[in-house]
Amino acid sequence: MTNVQSKYMQQVGIDWKDGRARIRWLSPDAEARKYGLSEGDLIRTVNGTQLRSITDVMRVGQDLLQKDEFVVGLESGGRSRTLRFKVQKRR
Repeated sequence: MTNVQSKYMQQVGIDWKDGRARIRWLSPDAEARKYGLSEGDLIRTVNGTQLRSITDVMRVGQDLLQKDEFVVGLESGGRSRTLRFKVQKRR
């Protein structure tokens, strides 16, 4: 596990239930909060890949470590929305 993975795993808790990835909790200082993510949001897609299984989640997570930006499709409060994230890599 890289430092980047570890950092984000400590900031965001995701439940996988009934084929859906739901944000269970966010730490008070989570970067994700700054981008508008909230507890209870459903993560539908990442970079166009539908999340249908925990394997999809793990594969997309590994792929994100190589990217400078990514796009997340969410369902939040009954509405669909898309968020674009830029990744700042530490040197």
